[in-house]
Amino acid sequence: LMARLEDLPDLLAEEREALAHGRHAEVARALEARGRPDLAARIHEALWDFPAAVEAHLAAGDPVAALEAALLADDAGLIGRVVEAARAAPLAARTALAGRLRACGRPQEAAALLDGTGDPTTEIEVLAAAGDPIRAARRALEAGLEPETLELLAEPSARGEAAALALEARARWRLGDVEGAVRCAQAALRSNLDDADLRRLLADGLSALGYETGARLVAPGPGRATAPVAPPARFRVAAPLAPRFAGTAYLALDRITLEEVEVHLLLAEAAPGDREARARVAEALREARAGDALGHPAVTPVRFADPAAGLLVLPHLGASPLADPALAIPEDTLRVFFAFLASGLAAGHGAGLVSGGVFPSQFGRDALGRPCLAPFGVHHLHPLAGTQTAGLEERLALSPPEVRSGGPWTAAADVFALARALVAFVRRGYAPVDPAALGWEPPLGPVVEAALSERPAARPPAGELARALQETAHLPAAERAPAEGGAPGATAPAELATVWVDPAATWTDALVDALASADDPWLQPILDRRGRRIGLAGWPEGSRVFGPASAPPPPDVLPAGALTGLPEAVRRAVETRLRASSLVRVPSGDVLVALDDVLTR
Repeated sequence: LMARLEDLPDLLAEEREALAHGRHAEVARALEARGRPDLAARIHEALWDFPAAVEAHLAAGDPVAALEAALLADDAGLIGRVVEAARAAPLAARTALAGRLRACGRPQEAAALLDGTGDPTTEIEVLAAAGDPIRAARRALEAGLEPETLELLAEPSARGEAAALALEARARWRLGDVEGAVRCAQAALRSNLDDADLRRLLADGLSALGYETGARLVAPGPGRATAPVAPPARFRVAAPLAPRFAGTAYLALDRITLEEVEVHLLLAEAAPGDREARARVAEALREARAGDALGHPAVTPVRFADPAAGLLVLPHLGASPLADPALAIPEDTLRVFFAFLASGLAAGHGAGLVSGGVFPSQFGRDALGRPCLAPFGVHHLHPLAGTQTAGLEERLALSPPEVRSGGPWTAAADVFALARALVAFVRRGYAPVDPAALGWEPPLGPVVEAALSERPAARPPAGELARALQETAHLPAAERAPAEGGAPGATAPAELATVWVDPAATWTDALVDALASADDPWLQPILDRRGRRIGLAGWPEGSRVFGPASAPPPPDVLPAGALTGLPEAVRRAVETRLRASSLVRVPSGDVLVALDDVLTR
């Protein structure tokens, strides 16, 4: 290295001679004196005089080289000197230096370098990587990134800290989560945090929740000097929706979770002093919360409920696949759907809850395209809705006789309504039906006939209806049945089965996501999903494929309109993979697309 110094560009002859005689320090001072600190820095590094090298590089306007010299010295003081000097550099240079510091395991110095850059995203990222989520959350809050603030404060190292609680209180207040803001502000102030602004926020929050006395007690100064501030709205309304239960409904955005939700104002059409309406809404929301705690996938979850305001917030699940009984849906698919709904009713009934949300117009839809029951307790809202909750024909057809006569809605009424809806979808309409004339095989036929009994006590529990539907919809064969006209398939075991399929690599994640959320009744039903793995309904005994894997799909087998419910990209992906073994005729006579075949290619 010493020898190569003599080859540095722009050295004077006497400087080269001095280097040849080992007078390196003298040459370095001479270079600095004549305005070439860049060359002097090289000589200082060769002498392992890193403090002098750092200063020379900085004098030459090269913070990158100065940082490298400081890192070579492994000296925290020198690194800090470079960081302090580089804070005046352009943002691009600071970002590059911060990246080098992070690569060398020095995230704190990287965070200090980027503090105040004006680029909040970069600052937040570096501060979080530096292990300082509270500073990162403070920067996020300053930048108006409230959801990101809450995410950063969820880090274990930030939980319970007074400063973190104060930041969380402010973020939740801005997002309209008044209860959360009050809770966090109280916790922060109990930690002896002296913050007048936080006390003011707590006072406004308590006032918004109706605790005016408490608001006066915690407000800074002698009493409340100003009127309480109204909290921002947590839910940003986007468009009106047709109400499913009572009152009015809107499509909105939850500003905390960024989820699309349905906001139901259940008391919107009730008189302000209507005590009965308020009591009914309060009881409905109590049972809805209790049903949500069960966590059953067939029941629409509850995101937020406020009995005083008559507010019920649900995820926006989209249109149910059972929106209209006139739709042509294969009977085996219907049995899968209704078994799923009956299992949800059974879970709630076991906890002493009643649904009342068993009208198709009240069904939602989950991410796998399955129908979902309304939250438990909506039967309390029936008197508030009149004919608004559903069409008059639907209400008259599905409500059991004891309810039509003025009796209360019970668990037995849930079972009747669900069984009657099943019949309506099989018959594609609400025309009257004789339960004894259904002609369904045991155990389903007798169970449905009993469920439609005029006597509530004679109706089976919802769990029994679910099991009968499962047993008759999914008796999977031990192996795929042969082509039509071939030998009979193996006898099926009498149990519900889920066939798990790992999609081929040709199925991108985007295609798998779109398929799982698609709504087309002519596909093999999707029961579950775990990552890319898809859980499919097994084939009923007696199902037949249309030929071997080597044969093309026969024309005109699928009904008109089949696959039109799929997104265009998914429809093309399915159609290009169809072959004779991809089409299965089930015992009801319908032909379905075998996803357990299509997904493997």
